[in-house]
Amino acid sequence: MAERFLRDMIERGIEPNVVTYNVFLDGICRRASLHPEDRFERTIRNADKVFDEMSSRGIEPDVTSFSIVLHVYSRAHKPELSLDKLKQMRDRGICPTVATYTSVVKCLCSCGRLEDAEELLAEMARTGLKKKLDEESITFGSEFQNYHLKPYRR
Repeated sequence: MAERFLRDMIERGIEPNVVTYNVFLDGICRRASLHPEDRFERTIRNADKVFDEMSSRGIEPDVTSFSIVLHVYSRAHKPELSLDKLKQMRDRGICPTVATYTSVVKCLCSCGRLEDAEELLAEMARTGLKKKLDEESITFGSEFQNYHLKPYRR
């Protein structure tokens, strides 16, 4: 359905942009059931197709594009994929947001990788997200209170 809608848009001369593609990514990723494993794989293949389509049209994914996929990795408990996608994002010069980090930290915590999670919290503080993190600390803190993470230091 979404692919047909995109084709119709293009045929009518309406050029999709990063927001259009993020809506498609969100639709693919948010409604997906991630278990058993083949459903997760199918969801990621479909998301990768969207990234490929964006690239073929000269449209760069943004922080929202990556955050949508990172959220899926988090829901599926895929810490390595989460860290790899976060690195890809940074390598493209895209700065993660608190929401982006939250997905990755939550994934790491739920998979027992507390030291990696603490490292990311420290990175957030170093990259200037500390102030933003402090502003959202009620929400952010409640997400992770059960994991007993060490406080981040600047």
